[in-house]
Amino acid sequence: MPKIPFLVGVTYGANKAELVDSSPMPCGPAFYAKEYFQEVGVSVAKRIGRKWEVQSGLIYGSGEVMINSDYGEGVEPHSFDDITIYSIPVQMKFYPLPFVFIAAGPVFDFGDGDSSFDQTGVGFQGGIGGQYQTGRLRFTLMPNVKMHRAFGGGKLDVNGRVGLSGLQFGMAYQLGNE
Repeated sequence: MPKIPFLVGVTYGANKAELVDSSPMPCGPAFYAKEYFQEVGVSVAKRIGRKWEVQSGLIYGSGEVMINSDYGEGVEPHSFDDITIYSIPVQMKFYPLPFVFIAAGPVFDFGDGDSSFDQTGVGFQGGIGGQYQTGRLRFTLMPNVKMHRAFGGGKLDVNGRVGLSGLQFGMAYQLGNE
């Protein structure tokens, strides 16, 4: 009986992030800006035919939100708050060429329910990337966009949704034979 090939790997994402749909703070007009957002995770992928692949995993993302009062130029930040998001992405990848792929799919997010920036809900991710495979080892690089909590989530007062754009790096090892 032949083994069914699949890949297990690790991922890292470096992202520019911003809060979308955020409301002013109760103390007056304000805006929110992300300082940075990083993601690390594990992934599992299974090839479906010659041109398709399904990928999922578990990702831990964290960053810091800077909250500024809208009192004019040169005003120091009012406060900082941390955001932590656990995500389960489910992506379909299409390979128009052996080394190029287009990926998209939902992202199931679980945040800190006590945080004012809770991102629990369903989001989405998409991007176009490239891969290099040597033997059983695969390296990927994918510029991508992601919106957390696009659907669901109960609170939409001051916290908004986290939108990301950045690069996702991956390294995976193939188990089983082609």
